[in-house]
Amino acid sequence: MSHELIVSSPGQIELNKYKECKPGDNEVFIRSEYSACKHGTESWVLSGNAYWMNRKRDRKMRIFTDEIEGSVYPTKLGDVCVGIVEDIGNEVKNIKNGDRVFFYAGARDTHIVHENLIRVMPEKMTWKEAFCFDPLEFAYGAVRDSNMKLGDKVGVFGLGAIGLLAVQLCRFQGAETIVAVDPVKARRELAEEVGADFVFNPDEIDVGLEIRRQVSEIGLDSVIDFSGVTRSLHNCIRSTAYGGCVVAGSMYKPATEDLRLGMEFHWNNIKIVSSRACNEPNPEFPRWDRDRIHKAIWNLLADNKILTDSIIQPVVPFDEAVDHYNKIATNPDRYIKLTFKHD
Repeated sequence: MSHELIVSSPGQIELNKYKECKPGDNEVFIRSEYSACKHGTESWVLSGNAYWMNRKRDRKMRIFTDEIEGSVYPTKLGDVCVGIVEDIGNEVKNIKNGDRVFFYAGARDTHIVHENLIRVMPEKMTWKEAFCFDPLEFAYGAVRDSNMKLGDKVGVFGLGAIGLLAVQLCRFQGAETIVAVDPVKARRELAEEVGADFVFNPDEIDVGLEIRRQVSEIGLDSVIDFSGVTRSLHNCIRSTAYGGCVVAGSMYKPATEDLRLGMEFHWNNIKIVSSRACNEPNPEFPRWDRDRIHKAIWNLLADNKILTDSIIQPVVPFDEAVDHYNKIATNPDRYIKLTFKHD
């Protein structure tokens, strides 16, 4: 019997049994080798505190309402998989049995996926590189949205998988100085490995003040935030130079007294840009859209230009998924992008 990782109710994670099916005409049956989680987004689902999760969203007006659409539970955990094709539908044209493929899906032993939603991996691409596809998309969009220029001094706050990839992209973009900020020591050390010039612990210092003392007296030209907490967003604002840009890439909890928009934000003419690379139309449409971003980041990964090994960790057996998932919040120094190995 095959298993999938689910949240059955707030705080309750289970490995759920399910029966396998045959693929339809345009579908492919895939047996998972590896699957991975998306800690930040899934933490909302696990906690049950996602104030947006079951609110109705009017797609035409692009606004959330107070109308509740019912429970979201049970719901699946996991966001990407790498596996081997074992069976194909009668009308599948571009995929064959034995192909190693990457695709978006929950953490489970097997999958049936439409062929249009699958990417066949080139031989030189490792599965860890493939697993950076999703976080790299959002890092890529945030760097573009920051409008940083050659020689800029920039910051990245929140050093999960997306933040660590953003550090690398800032270097590719020609940043002169990169500051990386996170309370977790192991993540700060990884940021130094992938290109950060300065690292700071926001729990120990006044980051905005220290950046002006050690890095740039006027502050940073742009700052990207993937922390998901409003206190960090406020620190980003304090760290940014007059007229500079803060890119908010996270889904934040409701604002608290930690976010003080009457201070540096107001006095220093700071611009805050919301960044979500998968939104359409892209801010640079029609020249850029999600398909172009996907092609660009797939090529970066296929050409082995992104450091990924230290980001995809730890890798654990799938039958230990529940135990490890429950430790993400209590042991953040051990978990950058939790990944499961399937038998």
